[in-house]
Amino acid sequence: MPAVGIIACCAVGICVAGTLFDAREDLSSASPVPAPPVSLERVFLEQEPRDDSGRLPAAFAEEVFSLEAFYDVRVSPGGSVVGLLSYKALEEVFRLCEAELVGHGWTKVESGQAASASFVKSQGEYTWLLVSCIEVSGTTSVIVSYA
Repeated sequence: MPAVGIIACCAVGICVAGTLFDAREDLSSASPVPAPPVSLERVFLEQEPRDDSGRLPAAFAEEVFSLEAFYDVRVSPGGSVVGLLSYKALEEVFRLCEAELVGHGWTKVESGQAASASFVKSQGEYTWLLVSCIEVSGTTSVIVSYA
């Protein structure tokens, strides 16, 4: 489970800075955050990537949510983390994401954190995802990590 936190933190940097980093690069010099105890290179390279293109998988809009509320979308190499940006307020964006996910058959699992939750379902291309929203300078950043 710690890898999820590492991936989400990297995705926040990607989304806010608007720059995609190769997930196989050493990111310790790109962030003021101390290097994690596990090698990011090992975490990403040991996973079997769904799509190396950095494009949004086709099933995302069908199973997760549409992109209508967002003006920018970034996909990590390997396609398991998606960063989205919206000018809407944090609470509104999270509410929209949650409503659409529940409408697609997802069950919300509270995280104890505001504007962040896991969602699960028993079948489909994806069966678990984490949605986390933060607001930075009037823009809401949404990080979706899924399996």
